[in-house]
Amino acid sequence: MLGRGVGVHGVARARLSTSWSMVAAALALAMIGAAQAMTFDMQYQTKCLFQDIENGQAATIEWRAISKGSMEEHMRERANVFSEEDADQIPLNVVVTSPVPRSKPLEQFTGHSEGKVYISADHGEHDGDYKICFTAPDAATASDVKLLVDWRVGALAQDWEVLAKKEHIDHISVELKKYEDLVKEMRQEMLHMKKVDKVGYQTREAAHKRVEFFSFLSMVVCISFTVGQYFFLKRFFKGKKLL
Repeated sequence: MLGRGVGVHGVARARLSTSWSMVAAALALAMIGAAQAMTFDMQYQTKCLFQDIENGQAATIEWRAISKGSMEEHMRERANVFSEEDADQIPLNVVVTSPVPRSKPLEQFTGHSEGKVYISADHGEHDGDYKICFTAPDAATASDVKLLVDWRVGALAQDWEVLAKKEHIDHISVELKKYEDLVKEMRQEMLHMKKVDKVGYQTREAAHKRVEFFSFLSMVVCISFTVGQYFFLKRFFKGKKLL
């Protein structure tokens, strides 16, 4: 019996270890996906991106505007061997705004082809969509622009090397601090998801009650019309002396 008990606990531990491994792998994939930069054509004279940032979350935005024409030219000259660092840059006007107020920009750049914006964690008590807008001088220039944007939120937005130098801490402490912030961010995300799920549940319950009410009302109306039609036809046929 003792041997069987140990075997069961061993299986449970193995399953638990496997579950934690799967969670860790999923978290790593999520971190990798979140750290990837976006690359897209501008197409229009003004292009805007939105990012939902909760209060207490920091964010960094790095961007670079390069010429698609110079990219194609470099690829032809170098037999398709090309780095985005070699492309010609195109200056743009860039404006970053918070949810409230939209009229007052957080950051504004004129004639910059690249830049970086840091949004601190104490950016105010306004959750919502932060916006960055890129504006080209004209439509022809915009059609030649390729934007490289890296928008990081939460623990991924922190510059850990600068933090280590500023606070004079070693690499291991920096890594521990990084994982601590990631765990805090995961907890905040779980609480946010729980809140959203609660709101969704309340909405579904309210909709279900409305459906029940209107179903009952429809049934009452149908029964009322049926009874009224019965008495009307009965009186009609009696008047015609058919009954």
